[in-house]
Amino acid sequence: LNLFKVVGRPAGTLKGYHCSPAMKGYCKPWTKANLDAYLTKPAQAVPGNNMPFGGVADSKARDAITTYLATLK
Repeated sequence: LNLFKVVGRPAGTLKGYHCSPAMKGYCKPWTKANLDAYLTKPAQAVPGNNMPFGGVADSKARDAITTYLATLK
């Protein structure tokens, strides 16, 4: 999965990558806030998504992740 330019890209739109209908239907761009919500509780942020991911409980770790992802322009 390519996370280059993920911040600002609408969810479920990466060319060549199969996304679940739930992720395609999320219809929101990946902002730092949306990424934080997803990283906190993926199943709650995007109900019905089939990508197994338990989330990241530590808020400092989530901030580091979203800050890094925002640099991948």
